[in-house]
Amino acid sequence: MSSRVTPDKTDHTAITAITDGAINDSLIGRVDRRTLLRAGGITLALGPIIAACGGESLGPESIGRVGVADPLPELEDAPINDMVLLRTAMSIEYTAQEVYAAAAATGALSPEQVRLIDAIGADHDEHIEALAGLITAAGGQPFRCSNPFIMERVIEPTLIALDDSADTSGDLMRIAYALETLAAATYQLFIGLLVDPALRVAALEIGADEARHTAAVAVAATGAPEGFLSPALFGNELEPGPDGLPVLYAVPSRFGEVSASELTLSAPDPTGGQYAISIQTPAENSYVYEYMEC
Repeated sequence: MSSRVTPDKTDHTAITAITDGAINDSLIGRVDRRTLLRAGGITLALGPIIAACGGESLGPESIGRVGVADPLPELEDAPINDMVLLRTAMSIEYTAQEVYAAAAATGALSPEQVRLIDAIGADHDEHIEALAGLITAAGGQPFRCSNPFIMERVIEPTLIALDDSADTSGDLMRIAYALETLAAATYQLFIGLLVDPALRVAALEIGADEARHTAAVAVAATGAPEGFLSPALFGNELEPGPDGLPVLYAVPSRFGEVSASELTLSAPDPTGGQYAISIQTPAENSYVYEYMEC
C-alpha cells in the first residue's frame, strides 16, 4: 500500500478520446424517461392512499408494499476501508467522463469549451489509471464504472432537465463546474479518511488537479478577471449573474468545502420553477464497496 503510481503526463492540448466507449445507454431517451418518472410518481403517490382506505386486513400483519416485487435483499456487511475509498474516487472520475461524453454529443459546446473539456478529460484519464494502479497494487479490483448512486440521483435527472435548457452550453459548463467541485471535495474528504499515508499523498495530488479544473471552468464561464475571486471572500453579498443564475468563481471561498453544493440550471424543473439539485460528497450510501461490480 505504500507504493505510489505516478502516471505519465500527456499533452492536454490534444483531443482526448473518452474512455470506455460511447455514452451510457442510461442517458439515451431522456424524454421517455421523464414520462415514465411522472407516471411512476403518480402510482407511488396513490399507493398509500389506496392502502389506507382498505377494510379489515385479511393478510399478514407485516407492513405491506405497493406492487409485486421480490423480497428485499439483505445488505452485505462491508467495511469502509482504503480500498472502498479508492474505488469510490475512481467512480467519480468515470462519472465525469461519462457526462463529458454526453456534453460533447450535444454539439452545443464552443471550440474553446471543447478544448477545455478535452484537457480536463485527459487529466481524468490519468487519474483513473493512477487509482487503478494503486488499487491493483493493494490486491483489489479497480472499479471501471461511473458511480451508480450519483448517476441515478443526480446526473440522469440533470441531463433530463437539460432537454429544456434555455442556455445549453452555459448549463453544460455549470454541470462541469459542479462535477469538478464534487471531485475536489471528494479527495479533500478522503485525505482525512485514508489510513495509508502514501494514499493520502496521492489523493492530495489528484485533488489539486480537480481544484484547478474547477477554477478553469469558472474563468471560462464567467470571464477574467470577473470569475477569479468570489465577493464572499471580502465579506460582500453574492449577487446572481445577468441570467439570474449563480456566478461561477475560481476561488469561491477561503477554504475548500466538503459539504453539499447546489447545481442550478437555466432549465425549468417539473413544477415550472428553476432546476436546482444538491450534490453530496460520497458517503455510506454512495461508496463503491469491494463486493460491488460494474
